[in-house]
Amino acid sequence: MNPPVPIEKLPEIASRYTRGQELKVRIRRDGATITDMSIDEEDEYYEESTAIAAKVDELRKADQELSEALWTSGEHSTETYTGPILSIKDNCVFIRILDSREVRIFAGDLAGDLQQQDPVSKVAKTKRDALSVGMELTVKLWFDYRNNRICGTMSNEKKTAVEEEK
Repeated sequence: MNPPVPIEKLPEIASRYTRGQELKVRIRRDGATITDMSIDEEDEYYEESTAIAAKVDELRKADQELSEALWTSGEHSTETYTGPILSIKDNCVFIRILDSREVRIFAGDLAGDLQQQDPVSKVAKTKRDALSVGMELTVKLWFDYRNNRICGTMSNEKKTAVEEEK
């Protein structure tokens, strides 16, 4: 990308490139990665691009280690992670942790003041009027073997989300 996207702004890439959009890319001189920059632009931003790629590799490695630890243990993480809400659905919310991982939190795993019971199905639903995109949530992580993904649950020691924001 010209200019290269700093590590803190990686989520913005999704807004620059839409699904199905055709891209012109070429293999970088390292022979292992691709870019949409011209050769001259690659030369101009070489050091910056290389530093960003190294940080992305560090994030990828940390994420892989976390994934493996959760998969192996079969239990909730001992650490808590805080991240902003990215989207709110009827049955879950998605948050971003560690600058790169999107985590699903099922409605039943939200704090009591952030969920409600559907009157017909009796299933837990998100309380949309209590949640907003960008709101920070603190969660413990666990591995969902059925869907092969990391999910979150709000930690027990956490006060209600509304109390914490005051």
